[in-house]
Amino acid sequence: MKSTRRTSLIFTLGGVCTVALSRHALADAPKLQETNSTAQAFGYKSDAAKVDKAKYARYAAGQDCSNCTFY
Repeated sequence: MKSTRRTSLIFTLGGVCTVALSRHALADAPKLQETNSTAQAFGYKSDAAKVDKAKYARYAAGQDCSNCTFY
């Protein structure tokens, strides 16, 4: 295949656009707010020490919610 200035420019611009868009796509998602209706339904708290132990009897001291899909 014969390489020309036009094809080199197209591939270079394509690579630059791919890198620029991938950085935006890999940004961290915002954390779930405690006021969200889904968070309230699950009893989500950003600080596990603030969980209502009477309402959520299965809570044990030292539990960490950072591995939850809603975190």
